[in-house]
Amino acid sequence: MLDKLLNDACQILGVKPQEDEQEPSIRVVDLDAFSLKFKLVTDSDRICVSARLCELTAVQRDRILELVLVYNTQSFQSGGMRLVLIENDALVMHNDLRAVAWDAEKLAKFVLAFADVSAGWLKIVREMGGLAESADDDDAQDLFEPASLISL
Repeated sequence: MLDKLLNDACQILGVKPQEDEQEPSIRVVDLDAFSLKFKLVTDSDRICVSARLCELTAVQRDRILELVLVYNTQSFQSGGMRLVLIENDALVMHNDLRAVAWDAEKLAKFVLAFADVSAGWLKIVREMGGLAESADDDDAQDLFEPASLISL
């Protein structure tokens, strides 16, 4: 059910989700600046969405930390979207949504909003100066760790 919902939403948007090679419950949609990853949690009718935006330098991390904290305290106003920093100072936009009552059009609108907000945060970071060298996605850690482990 969730797979069909995501496929239908992506069809509306004109993109095709690909199955992750390492994890069959994850679908990946490549955008120009970053990829969106959708983890389908069928036993609870949830879709966890994440976008690994970039790796931060220590200076960028220190500059953006307060903004991230303020943004996350207001996450209820952004539909639950929140920013997380993972171990290697990678900035990840994340949202966990219950999609059981959603249709493809509503999910497509959410995906557009999620990508737009993520792109806005990437622009903020880029305007802070040079980004850290990006690691290969092959060795990227799981972006769907429990929020309590990676949230600020």
